[in-house]
This record gives sequence, structure tokens and C-alpha cells, in this order.
Amino acid sequence: AAAGAAEEGLVIVQIGAAYDVADCAPLVRAARESAIADARAQAEVQAELLDVALGEVVASADGGSDLASGADPYGLASSAGTCQRPPSAVYPGVPVTLPGFDPTAPVEVEVYAAVNLTFAIESTEATPAA
Repeated sequence: AAAGAAEEGLVIVQIGAAYDVADCAPLVRAARESAIADARAQAEVQAELLDVALGEVVASADGGSDLASGADPYGLASSAGTCQRPPSAVYPGVPVTLPGFDPTAPVEVEVYAAVNLTFAIESTEATPAA
């Protein structure tokens, strides 16, 4: 295709394939479970460093980062919390490098989830006897 295009004075800018997932609910759930586990692990480290005990979750919400607001780790539009492809966009002056298309490679889908968890905290100091 590139040789034929070059003969005609044309330039091929982007070649790719897009895939859709028939049922992305299990992928979204797995991404959310992973995000919650990561948030809990980070909270446990903070609690340890602050010398407090981590209590129960008192609030939970989706969001908390650019990933949930529609940007991927590179600041481009993403499909956070969904299996839908992000809208195509052209970024003038920003070079885009795409991997070569390999029809024998396994299909990959990236699903991002971000959560805000609020935990109760408890003091680790001993309560004086009454």
C-alpha cells in the first residue's frame, strides 16, 4: 500500500485496526476491583506512616485522576471505565507513533478505572483504663 501510495504522490499517515468488545462489563468490573485494591493498599501504607489504624470505608466514588476524566496516561483522550474506543483526535505538532499492525497478534483492550476511597481512621494509642 505504501509503495502504491508513493507512486501516486500520496502519504499514508495512519493504518490501524479497531476492535470492539461485545460485553465489557466483566472488564470494567475487573478494572474497578483492581483500582479499589490499589487504593486500599495505598491507604494502608499511609495509615502505617501516620501511626493510625485504617478503619472501614466511609465513602467511595469513581474518579480521582485524569484517567477517569477522559485522559489516558499520556494526556490523550481515553476510554476510562468503558470498553469503548476514545474519539480520534489530531494533535497538531505532536508526533504519534503507532505500532505496526500484526494480524496474528492477540487483541488487547485497555480499561482504566480510578476511585476515591475515604476511610475512617482510628488512633493506635492505648486507651487509659477507667
